[in-house]
Amino acid sequence: MVDDNKKIAFSMPAPKSLQEAGFVIMALSGGIDHLLNALAEANGNVNGPWLDEIKQVLIRDAKGTVSESISIETEVVGMKIGIDLLDNLVERFRRRLISEKK
Repeated sequence: MVDDNKKIAFSMPAPKSLQEAGFVIMALSGGIDHLLNALAEANGNVNGPWLDEIKQVLIRDAKGTVSESISIETEVVGMKIGIDLLDNLVERFRRRLISEKK
């Protein structure tokens, strides 16, 4: 289980263009996929409750993100996109695990 008491705060410059934002998403998506692969290996490369738990933690932590200097409207849209992306990454990974077992 993840230790929720050890949050790390950081700040970074905002992407200046849609292309920069798209690259950030691609880089993070690839990193998450590598982490999921390592976790799957530790869990016998099978779909299971461990993947549900990881998905819940990722989405819960995303919802707990605090932003500064952006409008609430921008934050709501960004949050939805981020959560949808996390959900998509985990579910795509789950489908891959299931299809590799057939």
